Amino acid sequence: MESVRSFLAEKLWDPEAFKFAAQLNTVLLVVFWFFIGYYYALSKIPFLQRYKIQNKPPYPSEKLVRECLVETLLNHFILRPILLYFTWPVFKRFGAEVFDDVAAYLTSVPTIGTIAFQVAICMQVC
Repeated sequence: MESVRSFLAEKLWDPEAFKFAAQLNTVLLVVFWFFIGYYYALSKIPFLQRYKIQNKPPYPSEKLVRECLVETLLNHFILRPILLYFTWPVFKRFGAEVFDDVAAYLTSVPTIGTIAFQVAICMQVC
């Protein structure tokens, strides 16, 4: 039994893959909830109400909203990190890196202004 545990720990546990999955999942969560909040805020601005395609949408039932929320949370916090963890070898093969040092990370990414500009353009186009 101990040999099975050591085999699984040796073959399945990869600290680099864990860091990759945690970092990428955090970024994806922040971007997802930022977009949701942005469009929700836009839908509440009275001036923009006249530009809506459907002014009074039929709201889903409470049960459907609850099911959707549970499914979204399960996918975001359980399924996606597992998938990211096990797809790390593919990302690594194409040159992805995990940074332990914050300074090394900050020198390799674009500036905040560049990121904000590109996200804003994407939000207006999508």
